[in-house]
Amino acid sequence: DGCTTGRHLELIVRSFGFLNDSDDPATEPRTIEIMYSENEDDSWSSVVTTIVDVLATDDLTEVQLVTDKLCYALGSHDELKIADNAIVTDPDTPIFDGPEGYLLVSFLSGHSKSDMLSILETDDLCLVVNEINGDDKKKQQSVDITWKSVIVGTFSKKARDGGLGKNQFKIIFKQMPLACLEQIVRGITYKNEAKREPHTSRCLGISIKDKKASQTVRVPINIDLYEPFVDLSGCPSDVRGKVKRPFNMAKVSLPSTSECTMHISVSNGASPASPLPWPADFCLTSSIAKFITVRNDHELYWKRSKTGTSIAMDTSLELIFFKGSKVPSDILQQVLRSVYIETDAEPTVFFTVTISLHVSGQILKVTDTLLSKHQS
Repeated sequence: DGCTTGRHLELIVRSFGFLNDSDDPATEPRTIEIMYSENEDDSWSSVVTTIVDVLATDDLTEVQLVTDKLCYALGSHDELKIADNAIVTDPDTPIFDGPEGYLLVSFLSGHSKSDMLSILETDDLCLVVNEINGDDKKKQQSVDITWKSVIVGTFSKKARDGGLGKNQFKIIFKQMPLACLEQIVRGITYKNEAKREPHTSRCLGISIKDKKASQTVRVPINIDLYEPFVDLSGCPSDVRGKVKRPFNMAKVSLPSTSECTMHISVSNGASPASPLPWPADFCLTSSIAKFITVRNDHELYWKRSKTGTSIAMDTSLELIFFKGSKVPSDILQQVLRSVYIETDAEPTVFFTVTISLHVSGQILKVTDTLLSKHQS
């Protein structure tokens, strides 16, 4: 504007900057030229050139979990998904490749030989076991992973890397799409067939290494093992009279952090598979513990806080309590004790009552209790 001094011009030139916001930029050097002129009619100054080197930095893969704390019931023999709703993102790596790139799932602490890890298959994700030819029993079978019928990875056959059904496994990427990697992470399962474990806490790590990345991403997940304690040993097996309370001495102990649903059903006869006809006035119901109230027929409240729902409290042959709610063990125990059977009809010889507890996605079938009933 005609008023710019040499000092002003110097400050302006010094303020110039360069930015590239691409996740995958080209790495050729950029040449930047600067020229100056007093006005449009004057000649330009000599050209000043500077070169900017562009270095592509690989962003780390991110794994977002809904929770990093899980519970597993010993004796359930269930496969527990450890990252069912995981979200895997990587802004500059749509395809993961090996042999430097891999997924490693292993225990960081507290594991035993009873811990087993695996992956659930889906319509798109399949595990293909390649048979071994010959008599070399020491040679491990190779297992490939296919995504939409294309091989995108293979399990490491090195002994130290474990394998499916062991306490760790390692998958070497082979042009694996990000969507496939996310599906694998969501399908990782944990299982323990031991009835008791000396150490009840585990820390599991999901590690992802991109071929281009200089670091390995590790996501820890804590798993607490517990023994579901439902004791019916003090409950009567011979129930008499109009009202039968088969579980009035039951004892229950479950982790307070677990989401629980208690399902109680009754069948007429010695076997649930071959029930007899029911008397017309027969019902399975509950008196509900004194500190649990029922509102709007099906909503259960404990200390004025809604804890779950129950269905058909007065007419059904099954009861469902606390659908997916976090309920203390003593409340579960009181509700179980409050369940009773009532009928005015002529007595049947046997009732079979089945109790199932659904704890954090696991189904614990507690018992099929056979109750005999005699005329008073």
